[in-house]
Amino acid sequence: LNTEDGKAKYDQAMLKILSDKQVLAWILKRFVSEYEHLPLEEIETEYIEPETILVSKAGVNRDSPVIKGLSEKDSSQKEGTVYYDIVFQAYYPGNEQEKIGLYINLEAQADYYPGYPLEMRGIYYGARRLTSQLKQINREKVYSIWLCVGNVPAYESDTVTLYDISKNDIIGSVKRNKDLYDLINVVIIRLNDDVVPEDGTMKMLQTLFSNRMSKQEKLQTLEQLGMRMNDSLEKGVDGRMNV
Repeated sequence: LNTEDGKAKYDQAMLKILSDKQVLAWILKRFVSEYEHLPLEEIETEYIEPETILVSKAGVNRDSPVIKGLSEKDSSQKEGTVYYDIVFQAYYPGNEQEKIGLYINLEAQADYYPGYPLEMRGIYYGARRLTSQLKQINREKVYSIWLCVGNVPAYESDTVTLYDISKNDIIGSVKRNKDLYDLINVVIIRLNDDVVPEDGTMKMLQTLFSNRMSKQEKLQTLEQLGMRMNDSLEKGVDGRMNV
């Protein structure tokens, strides 16, 4: 990890694990309110679009024919190019059980103090993902989720914060459909290997990225939490242990 090559391998190992559909389903159910009432298996099998999962610099499903214009990067002549760690499209059932689309951006942050505020970066990433839909008639809500697993101070560990856009009437009141303005949500998840979380999803994430646990300890803990040990997940854990 003291070399650029080592850091790149470490980052790719993290993204390989996070792009597993089962892990994504756990994250969506716990931290994205649209899914909180749905069973995990249903989120994984019915609402995550696997062919749209794009991983930065890994060349996964580039130029997907399913989601027009979906890319792991956003380019702007004035603002340059933003490379997302993971971006994918998912759906959730609305009031009449119609499928409503979401864009999910998931960032793995190994440095909690990168030199810029993560909150501002998250809003910026969400805004870039939203403006990439300018040519679409109906814009889809964007979640930018930041998983912080490096040098998080103990007093902020085991915390999750949501930043969203809400409506507040200053004088009088007007009725507006929430879909008109509730378009960007930023979620910041903070973990410290020295602090044992109580929440099941937080414990799952800490287990996946712990530097203290052996591979066997990780797999055993994940099974106890209720996760299925498939080849993808085992190889992801093994790949990260061997970086």
